[in-house]
Amino acid sequence: MLNHKTIAFCWPGTPTTSTIITSGKNLAQLILSYPPTEQIIMVGHSHGGNVINIASQLLNTATTSTFETNFLLSLTPTTRTLEPCLLSLFCTALMHIKTMLEISGRQWRSPKNYLIQAAYLLGTPIDCQTFMPSMNAIEHVYNFYSEGDLIQPVLGLFQRTLPAHERIANLSITLKDAARAATNNPSHSELHDTLVARWLLCIPHELKRQKVGNFESFTYDHGRIVIDSEHEPQYSKNN
Repeated sequence: MLNHKTIAFCWPGTPTTSTIITSGKNLAQLILSYPPTEQIIMVGHSHGGNVINIASQLLNTATTSTFETNFLLSLTPTTRTLEPCLLSLFCTALMHIKTMLEISGRQWRSPKNYLIQAAYLLGTPIDCQTFMPSMNAIEHVYNFYSEGDLIQPVLGLFQRTLPAHERIANLSITLKDAARAATNNPSHSELHDTLVARWLLCIPHELKRQKVGNFESFTYDHGRIVIDSEHEPQYSKNN
């Protein structure tokens, strides 16, 4: 399946700064155990996204310190990691993008210029002081959020969006489910709904290439995506 392997990256899930930082260190160790040519794509829901962000900070530090050398001496290669609750979502997304690529006769490849090729953050509480992703370690960050998510802001202590950057996309998600005849701003848990899973890894590159759902207009800015149970997702740029 696209030569990708997926397993769950297990961390305690306790939403404290110390736990997130410790888990981020463990994730950074794991990423550094991969061969330099390995293509790494990560998905994190809620504070799992901040574990990825902390790992990226440490991976950036590794380029100018002994961090990488010390860890590589003690680690052996392992398989790609995801949060446990997102394993099935990621596999669903891989299956869908595999089908699309087979139809178009293309193969999914990306140059290895960054330790993490893409990070998909779903409802991650944003704290740019502590949990800002390092864009020296991550090529692209896709920050999916919903105005219907009452958990992400944590009573105003966190933000919904990341600062503007040429490789960071802040994307507001709306779900349209024909079975329920409803369009809604998803809740915190609905951000890893199967409707999202179906299209996640196609956003934005494969949809942009195929000129589906106005994704040819995709920019790394604030945007809105409507994901429909019966049609391809639709993209629009926020004014």
